[in-house]
Amino acid sequence: MFWERDDGNVVAMDWCEGFMDAYALRKDQWGELMATEAGQDLIFPILAHLFDNDGHSLSGASKAELPAMLDEAASLIPVSVPKIYTFWQAKRSKLQ
Repeated sequence: MFWERDDGNVVAMDWCEGFMDAYALRKDQWGELMATEAGQDLIFPILAHLFDNDGHSLSGASKAELPAMLDEAASLIPVSVPKIYTFWQAKRSKLQ
């Protein structure tokens, strides 16, 4: 669930930060997903909402590009998260 501003724009940053907090708990295991281009594509909509300590987007988007990129990335999160889940379910099935 994301915040929605009065103008209708979605604010997914808080959710993405929480997701990455959970990611950090098992960072070594996530390397397997991140090692593939497909995995990087799946996680990008989440990473796009993160900023470095200087306030620069980790996506590399310029300030002018940032609002549209964040809107697009937010719309992709509901597509990416189930695919990330499927990736991990497939890995779990192989271990059983």
